[in-house]
This record gives sequence, structure tokens and C-alpha cells, in this order.
Amino acid sequence: MKLNVYSRFLICICAVLMNKAQASEEIESMRTITKEWVAVEQAISLEAVASVEKQTLLKDLVAATKVEIKTLQSALTEIEATRSAADVMREDLITDQEILRKNRTLILSFLLEMEPELKAFEKRLPTPLQEKLASFYQRLPENSSNTTLGIAERMQTVASLLTGIHEFDRTITVSDEIRTFANGTEGEVQSVYIGLGTAYYRTRSGDDAGIGHPNGEGWMWESQPGLNKEIAEVIAIVNQSTQKVRFIDLPVTLQN
Repeated sequence: MKLNVYSRFLICICAVLMNKAQASEEIESMRTITKEWVAVEQAISLEAVASVEKQTLLKDLVAATKVEIKTLQSALTEIEATRSAADVMREDLITDQEILRKNRTLILSFLLEMEPELKAFEKRLPTPLQEKLASFYQRLPENSSNTTLGIAERMQTVASLLTGIHEFDRTITVSDEIRTFANGTEGEVQSVYIGLGTAYYRTRSGDDAGIGHPNGEGWMWESQPGLNKEIAEVIAIVNQSTQKVRFIDLPVTLQN
């Protein structure tokens, strides 16, 4: 009986030891599992953090890309507007060039007609006006159809001549001149030009006076001593602003 009890005791101890060993293995297994679970959770947590960071980065990239796209669209719009403006400018330039070409043709035609006429008209100009415009007349081309002078320069010369002639024609001009008389002698006279059509003269001594008018060869002068007083009055009125303006009877030569 003692043997049986002892045997049973041993059996119980063995069973307890076996249970402890099995429990220890289970604990160790649980520890391993727990570590692995913690590692997995940590990995998941890190992946989640990385995912959030990636999403934030992607959002930033998307926002930056949108800004860049907007900038590019604005640039494209400006380029299109600039190109449209350039097209309009190009069309305007083409139009301006055509207008300039037509105007150049008109100006050239005007010069070809006006330059010879001005040359021929020079002889009909009063002496003081010829002297005033001499430098401009020297600039006229010898041959209007064959000249190296520029159109702008020629047009400026013609305009200056026409302006000077027009201004003289609108005024009364008194001029001191040396004139050759009918007897062949020379003397100083005062001439009064009424525009371009009629003029009067008198000597300073008053012993001669007369009337003049232009023709194809220049100015023709006719002695009329009886006009001395009236001509002297006209000269006094023109030269002295204090003179009272009044009508003075003088002959006028009318021409076609």
C-alpha cells in the first residue's frame, strides 16, 4: 500500500512538473506572440504615419501644381493677347505702308508739277522777296524728274517757298532799293509793294516816282512823278504806326 501511495505521489509530482513545463511553454509562446503583435502594431502605426505624411506631401504637390498650371494659363493668355496685338499691329503697319506709298506717289506728283512752276515764278517775285527766298531757291533740283534729293527735303523746300510767297502777298512791304532809271542812271528809291501784284516807288529827293507791276521777265516800272506825294504818304503810314490810317488814291494795274 505504501508503494502505491508513493507511486501515486510521484505520479502527481510528475504531472505537476509536466503542467508547469507546458504552462511555461505557453507563456513563452504568448510572449513571442505578444512581441510579434506589438511589432505588427508598431509597423502599422509607422505605416499610418507615413501614409499621412505622403498624403500631406501629395496635397502640397497638387496645390503647387495647380498654382503652376494657373500661372502657365495666365502666361498663355498673355501670349495670345500679345500675339493678337502683334497681328493687329502688323495689319496696321501694312495699312500704314500702303497709305505712305500712296502719299509718296501723290507728293512726288505734286513736286514734279510745283518745282518747275516755282522756278518760272521766281522772276515775277519782288526783289526783296527774291533775296529773302534765295537760299530756298538754291535747294530746288535742276531736274525734278532726275534728282538724288529726298522727297522730304524737296517738300520742305517747296513748302518754305510757298509760305514765304503767301505771307508777302498778304502784306504791304517797304523796301530800299537801287534802281536803273530810263535815262540809264542809277539811284536809291523806296519801293512799296502791295502784295505781289502792284508796287510804287519814289526817290528820296522826290524828283521821281512811279508804278510797277510784274511780267514774264520781271518787274516793269513806269515813271509817274505826279504820284510822289501819295506814295510818300503810303510809306509814312507803313513805317509809322502813329500815322492815321486813311484812303490814298493810287492807280492799280490789273492783270489776268
